[in-house]
Amino acid sequence: MSSACRFACATKLKYEPKDVQAQPGAIAGKLTQCPVSGVVFAIDASRPHVRFAKEDYVTCCDKCAQKLRANPRHYLKA
Repeated sequence: MSSACRFACATKLKYEPKDVQAQPGAIAGKLTQCPVSGVVFAIDASRPHVRFAKEDYVTCCDKCAQKLRANPRHYLKA
């Protein structure tokens, strides 16, 4: 049985590509792209954060955060 994402990651936001901030360095209230799933989402305090190589990355959901923690080099250019 699979669990539903608490953030509704499948939601399709309408956005301009220029409005999506790169990670690391994206800030709360702005749009960014999950380094694991590629989903574009708005950053808020409840989103999971993963620290890697002294940088902070925000993921769209807990499942993506777990994947990023398990294998950061697979998802990040580090």
